[in-house]
Amino acid sequence: MADNDSNHEQASLLGDDARRRGPAPALGIPLGVPVVNPLQAPIPSAYEPFYSGSLFNCCSDMGVFCCGCWCTACLFADNASQITGQSGTYIKHMLMYGTLPWTFTILQNLGITLLPGWASGLLICAVASAVAGPMRQRLRAKYGLQEEPCNDYLVHFLCSSCGVCQEARELRARKIRSSTIVSQGAYMQV
Repeated sequence: MADNDSNHEQASLLGDDARRRGPAPALGIPLGVPVVNPLQAPIPSAYEPFYSGSLFNCCSDMGVFCCGCWCTACLFADNASQITGQSGTYIKHMLMYGTLPWTFTILQNLGITLLPGWASGLLICAVASAVAGPMRQRLRAKYGLQEEPCNDYLVHFLCSSCGVCQEARELRARKIRSSTIVSQGAYMQV
């Protein structure tokens, strides 16, 4: 009973804000710090409608950034195997995404030019868009994401490396949120 009186005195000394929160719990938590019951805490959603980072926020995860810069095809293949849930498709997706740029690079280094530079660049962008656009659509469908900042095919046509990095960061973020929900014990993974 004495504890309740001292809590009430502390609350009256601190003003209306502390009175609205009620007496401080006897847990050693100072007045003014809200106490949240973990069973009543909001569940972090693994299904938010927006990407967790912008398209050009590449440097927020340096591991993804480095892989996206130096071997975009590898990162794309990793993303694709996570999105489809088929682990045996890594090589197939890596070759689908990377064969044309690698072929042009090898031929150019050998001194063989099939197309002028601008035309080969457009062709590479078009192929990247045709291969990676549908995978981005599958990612959006899987997590209910909005089509942003523009059309999925256009994202990969204009800056496929940035799109692949954004998708990888999104997969990581949703995997972490999903495992957090499960590890809290009170929630089930949806």
